[in-house]
Amino acid sequence: MLAELRLSGGINALAHQLGERPAVIFDLVEEQLPSLLKAFREFAGGLNTLIAMLERSGGSTLAAAVMGHEQVDPGPGQEILRQLPIGKLQGEPHEPSSEQALRDRLLPLLIMLAGGYLAARASAGNWKRGELAGLLEASVTRPPQDEDQV
Repeated sequence: MLAELRLSGGINALAHQLGERPAVIFDLVEEQLPSLLKAFREFAGGLNTLIAMLERSGGSTLAAAVMGHEQVDPGPGQEILRQLPIGKLQGEPHEPSSEQALRDRLLPLLIMLAGGYLAARASAGNWKRGELAGLLEASVTRPPQDEDQV
């Protein structure tokens, strides 16, 4: 999923939305994405229920909003976050407040981006349930990157 977000321009879109360098956002996404994917996997009712909830929240338009040039409303991502088994999606208490504030702003947008991507893949109809589940299981590895372009 991390590679998909990077290759699709999602990391750069998140950086644009948050006014940060892509490398900074990549580091935070790399840190948060495994926990987010785990929360998606553990969503009550399973994958079909998760996809239905994502569709009700906006489906593929969630990702499209983040990818757009306009400032996005994080409300749909915050609503989805309230429904997820949160686990360790929040930062450590000893972190500097500016880093925690950035993480707090990033998380709803990341949920919208990843959730919209999953909803789009599911609604395309050419993905089997096992393939979507496999996408949620995919390991997160950091590819080499340029400091200002991800």
